[in-house]
Amino acid sequence: MTSPTERHETARALMKKFPALPSLSNSATRLLSAMSARRVTTTTLAQIIERDVALTANVHKVANSPFYGQSRSIATIERALVLLGVDVIRNIALASSVSRVFRGGRLTPEFHIGTLWRHSLAVATLTEAMAKKLASDQHENAFIAGLLHDVGFLVELNLWPVEFVALVRELDQQSIRPHDLLQIEVDRFGASHDDFGRVLLDQWLLPSHLCDAAAAHHRMESDAGDRTLAALVLLADQLSASIGAPLLIDATSDASRYAALAVLGIDWSTLEEMATNLRPQIDSLSGYLDA
Repeated sequence: MTSPTERHETARALMKKFPALPSLSNSATRLLSAMSARRVTTTTLAQIIERDVALTANVHKVANSPFYGQSRSIATIERALVLLGVDVIRNIALASSVSRVFRGGRLTPEFHIGTLWRHSLAVATLTEAMAKKLASDQHENAFIAGLLHDVGFLVELNLWPVEFVALVRELDQQSIRPHDLLQIEVDRFGASHDDFGRVLLDQWLLPSHLCDAAAAHHRMESDAGDRTLAALVLLADQLSASIGAPLLIDATSDASRYAALAVLGIDWSTLEEMATNLRPQIDSLSGYLDA
């Protein structure tokens, strides 16, 4: 069995052969850079958002949606930050910026690229909610870690479009066993989406804990980097099916799920109840932030 490091190096070597890979927008890059500074001010966040006209419009649209229940229209980004809080506006802005990477159409009769985007939003929301419930010191990283956990699929789609669509069609038809997916990806593409995702996030110069979470969201291995963030994303990925945002197939083994639960010290039934309560929030975000 190859080690995570060996798998990542294989993925990196494969990706070097193809220059045209998904890239983050300047707005997303600036937001992530500001977040890594830890003590980001509301003024700084507002300035970053307002530099991007489309991003500003999206933040206004979501902030003024019925879900947040504001009696008066929120006219400025700084006002939105005050009324809804930095975390809410930061997440709306990040989701709006990152959504541009998920542009695309229907790949098969059953699967649209928007399915991947809705799943990513659901996992992001669930990851952050779990982190806050557990008072984890990773709560500031949780939303973006969940949002980007499956970007490796975009690498496969960009580099091997015909083969990727064929794989999705087989998943649609349930002719692949769930736990075989990662190995099938290795057989067809040379690496699996979790490994491609880790390398892509590294190329985007994102912090190592976000790269590690993408790499470990199906496998809780002993050298999975920050195991808390990885466990949060892995369990959120599995929970997404219970709120109507699954992604065709669950490649995570029972052993990895139990390992993740043990890392966090929580039981599955508690997480399922929390996920059910979050569905209206996820539906609202998905409705206003279509990719």
